[in-house]
Amino acid sequence: MAKSDYFPEFYHREVSFCKVHGHKSKSVVESILLKNRISYFIDMHNESWLSRVFSAEKGKDRTVFIFRINEADIEVASELLNEFAPNQLTKLN
Repeated sequence: MAKSDYFPEFYHREVSFCKVHGHKSKSVVESILLKNRISYFIDMHNESWLSRVFSAEKGKDRTVFIFRINEADIEVASELLNEFAPNQLTKLN
C-alpha cells in the first residue's frame, strides 16, 4: 500500500481573514479571491432586530460576511485586498 504524506502545518488551518458589510462588497472580495485561486468559506451574520430598528442608516444592506481562508494564503490575500476600499473591509488577522 502506498504511503500517504501528511503535512499538518497547512491542512485544516482555517482562520478568519476579513469582514465585509453588504452583498456588493462580498461579491468584490469573492471575485478577487476566486481569480487568484484562493479557497475561502463565508460565514454570514444578519444584524440583530434592535440594530436594524435603531440604525441611522435605514434601508442599507448591513449583512456581515466573514471570510475564512487557509492560514498559508494570508499574505497573498492581504496583498490582493490592499486596494479594496478600507471603509468596507475589516481585516481580522
